[in-house]
Amino acid sequence: MPTRALLFLIISSCGSGSSSAGFSATADTGVRSGSAAAGKPTRSRPCPSLPQRTSASFLFKPGLAGPGVFDLEVMVDGERETCAVTLGSPHPAVRGEGVVIMGRQEQSSTCKLVTLGGTFSDGSLAGLEREGDARELRVKISEKGKVIAEGTFKPDYAPDECGQRTRHQELAVTR
Repeated sequence: MPTRALLFLIISSCGSGSSSAGFSATADTGVRSGSAAAGKPTRSRPCPSLPQRTSASFLFKPGLAGPGVFDLEVMVDGERETCAVTLGSPHPAVRGEGVVIMGRQEQSSTCKLVTLGGTFSDGSLAGLEREGDARELRVKISEKGKVIAEGTFKPDYAPDECGQRTRHQELAVTR
């Protein structure tokens, strides 16, 4: 008889106490802060057990919720594009007997320089992400001609205590 395995991947934002953003997958490696045993280094948080990648992202605060079409002006290392993100109505997380279905909303994007970066538990879009080691990211988001978010991010990719080279910057969204 064939054996089946089910793998659950928990995605969270480390250390901030905020909702899941879909940017960092973490697993408990048993390494804790405190005194080092037998000269082994200690860490202030568990480190991801998945392969590391280099990326930079804007983390929306609060999340971007639809329904609506949002016009974006994006610049990555001098390359510019104008694109659109279309969001449906958000559907918050649903809790059942031992099961949690994460929040979601229909999403589409014409952007090529950035990708949509996850969903918060309330169903809103968590942010925008750029794979690789961009030196500078700029974004301006408009809704019906009104600028609702704008920011510039110059990430420092120096590895953190876990060797991670993924960087996030909050971007305030006003509606």
